[in-house]
Amino acid sequence: MAASGTVGTRSTDPRWSQADSARVIMLNRSRRWIASLFSGGLRRQAFFHLALTILIASAIILLGASATLSNIRERDRQLQQNQLREHYNTVLPRLESAWSTAAMQAQSRIEYLRILEQPDTLAFSRLTAYLNAQWALSEFSNLLVLDAHNQVIFHHGSESVSLKDLFGEQSEWIYVPQFRQLYRVFQLPVWLGERGAGRLVLFKSLSNSTLREMLVPDAFLQLSYHGQLVARSDAMPPPADANTLHIELPWPSLQAGRAEGKGTVLEIYRGMGEQLSYANFIPQTMGAIALLAALIWLTVGRWLARTARRIETLGKGAHLYAAGKDLETLVAELKPAHHRADEIGATAVAFERMMEAIQNRAREQQYYLETLALLEEAVIELSVEGVILRASPGWNKIVHREEGVGQSIFSEIHSEDVELVKAQLMALFSGEKQQVTLRFRLRPRGVATHEIWVECQLLPNASRNGRVTGIRGVLRDITQTYLNERQITHMALHDALTELPNRILLEDRIRNALSIAERNQHLVGVCFIDLDNFKVINDTLGHKAGDRLLVAFAERLRAGLRGGDTLARWGGDEFVLLLPDMQSMRAIRSVTDKIIESLQSPLMLDGNETRVTFSMGAAVYPHDGMEIELLFSQAEVT
Repeated sequence: MAASGTVGTRSTDPRWSQADSARVIMLNRSRRWIASLFSGGLRRQAFFHLALTILIASAIILLGASATLSNIRERDRQLQQNQLREHYNTVLPRLESAWSTAAMQAQSRIEYLRILEQPDTLAFSRLTAYLNAQWALSEFSNLLVLDAHNQVIFHHGSESVSLKDLFGEQSEWIYVPQFRQLYRVFQLPVWLGERGAGRLVLFKSLSNSTLREMLVPDAFLQLSYHGQLVARSDAMPPPADANTLHIELPWPSLQAGRAEGKGTVLEIYRGMGEQLSYANFIPQTMGAIALLAALIWLTVGRWLARTARRIETLGKGAHLYAAGKDLETLVAELKPAHHRADEIGATAVAFERMMEAIQNRAREQQYYLETLALLEEAVIELSVEGVILRASPGWNKIVHREEGVGQSIFSEIHSEDVELVKAQLMALFSGEKQQVTLRFRLRPRGVATHEIWVECQLLPNASRNGRVTGIRGVLRDITQTYLNERQITHMALHDALTELPNRILLEDRIRNALSIAERNQHLVGVCFIDLDNFKVINDTLGHKAGDRLLVAFAERLRAGLRGGDTLARWGGDEFVLLLPDMQSMRAIRSVTDKIIESLQSPLMLDGNETRVTFSMGAAVYPHDGMEIELLFSQAEVT
């Protein structure tokens, strides 16, 4: 079975031990415990974050203190090392200068006594006697005298025989392996009398006692020559722990142009003394951190607990109010939050005021809804898809439904007006328009047997980022108003007797016809028709009979017209015929001929046939004129 299964499945695998299962269980428990710390109550989160902050701060303090201690120790080490280096950089040149001075004093005494100017046997015996008398006080253990040819003519000291064989002209240092002895060599000129100028060579041995004379407290000196140990200030080897300073200084030379020491190195070891160790420092630091953590816990922790408890009352109060509790219960629950006059107390006060304002607003909204129920207008709110989200009772009255919420508004709109409404809503959704006022028809339902006309004003509902999330608006039934407006408009543009267009409507249609004819390069015919002897008919038969004659005459004329032609009553017994979009003069003549032919038959008036005659004048655009007034005048003259 695959090892990627559950713990129970893994336990069947012999390679999956009980210890592995226990580790998985402990890991899952640890994850759940950590998740509970971050997802628990406010006080638990506060305590956990406080403890975590103390832990992180303690680690930072410990690391910082450790780094500071390391810096202090290193700075102290550098300081002591520099002081020690500076001390021996002063001591060694001073010691070298003292040896050089002693060598020059020895040379001066020998020359002053003029011992070497005497014959060899006498000079060397007297020099030996002098040296034996002065050697105990001398700095030098061995001496050589060289003639002008660099030949040793005299030597003195226990190691002088070996030294004369090892000595060279440029030697400042000589190391004698069999004696394990290092010598500092000083060469000085000396007068040898008849033998001329010679050289006096003095050897200063550097031994353990020499190094002990140079010691400072707690120090250890070691001298080496080209890596070969020469002398120590102590028989024991130098310490090699981390608290011991170690400095290597080349031996200085007083002669210009010569390299320092030529391989002679003084090694200095010295303990750093008492320093604060990590073993003492860490417990002290941890104790200080523990004391600081305790103080933080007693001060900030208790304050956090009280603050969390006060904040919890705010949350509990909100839950109670959401559950429908009254304002008095909320105020009692928020009482602990008023314990201090701080931001939490101010929040509690603001929360109470907000709840009170919400209650007042809800009460006002209830009053508003009750008022809307009394109105005939409908207040609706639509979604982006046109679904009715909210609607006042007036909407149900308009559409004659029990409940319209949740239905698409397009199902209530007349099929011929749906596209109009959709286009206007789209303009609101796209931001092209900020307000829309339009009229459209509803589908007749129930008792309504006619089209219902409504007028609405719509506004977009926009979110904070400007995106339209819905539509709200007001609708009212304007069916009767619309019908009245249509009647008034018809009366304003038509003759009351014949129902023909009057002069106002005629002039408007002529303007449109002339504009279209100008674009299409077509003709427009304007005909004036006047009944003959109409006044005689009025006088003999009466005005009512005259009116019936005018109606019959108008019906006869209208019967012979095309669909786009207009017959208008100009006034009295005058009529005007508009023939738009004519292709030629022949087409205009054909229409007029049909009209004349239709009027040859008698008119029926009160059951009697009545023959009428008329006069007709015509003008054609653009041949007879380009303006309406000119066409009218030409038609009357013609």
